Amino acid sequence: MESINPAPQHSCNLNTIYDSDNFRNRISYLLGVELVTHFLILELSFLKVK
Repeated sequence: MESINPAPQHSCNLNTIYDSDNFRNRISYLLGVELVTHFLILELSFLKVK
């Protein structure tokens, strides 16, 4: 019967991971890196056109 019991720690860990500031900081950092890379690609393409 104890094997049927789900581990409550797993869901708690997932919730803390998704609600933590580290997760949000990671997402904002990745978005910033993507924006910078897209901006650099656009700048390089404009320079190549000129």
